[in-house]
Amino acid sequence: MARLLASLDVPITPIDKKNCALVTCFSLASVHWQIDKAMAAQALLWAWCENQVSIGIKLIPLGQTSGQIILSRLMPIIDRSVTKGLNLPEDAIGASCPGMVMASMQHEQQYSRLFRS
Repeated sequence: MARLLASLDVPITPIDKKNCALVTCFSLASVHWQIDKAMAAQALLWAWCENQVSIGIKLIPLGQTSGQIILSRLMPIIDRSVTKGLNLPEDAIGASCPGMVMASMQHEQQYSRLFRS
């Protein structure tokens, strides 16, 4: 996504291109194009859910119709989740999935790992 944004003239420094997480790129694009915070959060959550359902369609196999039903049922949950998240006080925000993933990535190059994926 960092390469895509750079090609669209969204300002990302060379260091950011190398180490920029998807959520960060999404945020930079939203700010650059002045997308409302709630709409950007809904779009990011929708994109993540759609990706997960798409994987399920291929791996389970779930089927296109079932996948579309799941996505349609997720829409009100996404709306409620974004509203709740944007209304949380800053001190109520804890660890997040992107943070956990970044922390997990720090050990992936080690010689020995407790869990191998």
